[in-house]
Amino acid sequence: MVYGSGHVIDGKANVYLVFWIDATFQPASPLFVSLAEQFVQDVGQSPLYANISQYHDAQNLHPTCSVLAGTFIDTRPFPPNLVAAWKNGAGNVNQSDNFSESIWRNELASVAVQQGWNTQDYHNIFVLLPTMSWGPCGYHKTLKDGDQVGSPWAYISFPYDKSKGQERCADAPQSPNNDPTADITVDTLSHELMEAVSDPLLNAWRAHGFEVADK
Repeated sequence: MVYGSGHVIDGKANVYLVFWIDATFQPASPLFVSLAEQFVQDVGQSPLYANISQYHDAQNLHPTCSVLAGTFIDTRPFPPNLVAAWKNGAGNVNQSDNFSESIWRNELASVAVQQGWNTQDYHNIFVLLPTMSWGPCGYHKTLKDGDQVGSPWAYISFPYDKSKGQERCADAPQSPNNDPTADITVDTLSHELMEAVSDPLLNAWRAHGFEVADK
């Protein structure tokens, strides 16, 4: 990994989870919410998280812990144009796209305003977990208000493609929690969280387009 001069989430990272569960489109699995919450509650004091303390910034500040700072469950239906695009196969490409990304980003921004969450602090990570399988398994970027760069945010695709009737993003033949969808979700969440902490504004630790969890 090569340091690019940007921030890491030094000290404590505040993680906010937003579950967008449109049960008319795709219901959540039994442990989808609780297992993701439990993971975020536990990981901040774990050896896994301690491992990223090696990734410091220019002032030699580094990550120390993370906490679950907030959870919101949105049960509103997905926008009709998003559902129509999904039915036409628009989400089958394994890369982010401006169409869906604007919807995910707007959902996070709307919930943050409603909940009074600060989206301008790079110590705050906002994670969207919709019950829709779309695009890549996960990615992280930054929230923006015009030219103002805000907090990092991550997207976690629902790892069950109902059009194919099968899980995606990982093979979980032996689900440790007897909920393959929830277990795969946590696996992707772990990946994106580690990268968002060590490269929150996409200008810190990376090499040839890869980040720490890609190693």
